[in-house]
Amino acid sequence: MIPKIIHQTWKTNNIPDEWVYHVNSWKWNHPTWEYKLWTDKTALEFVAENYPQYLAKYCGFPYNIQRADFIRYLVVYHFGGIYADIDYECLRPFDDLV
Repeated sequence: MIPKIIHQTWKTNNIPDEWVYHVNSWKWNHPTWEYKLWTDKTALEFVAENYPQYLAKYCGFPYNIQRADFIRYLVVYHFGGIYADIDYECLRPFDDLV
């Protein structure tokens, strides 16, 4: 069974105005699901605490997008749930699929 957790990533807790509706669409369609926004800071802390063997690799990526790509796999592996980019709108709940 897939845990009812939605993971998204962004640099900070301040989502750009053009993506706020999209982020909220996940919350509106999944009111009973846990929602986790991973910022650059919380992602770094998560890797350092839970996967220290990958910390040097994580910090050594030359591009921020590489860290964003890497963290999405780690958090879904660690917690379960689903990952969605913040520029994706959720049109209906996933409840029937999980």
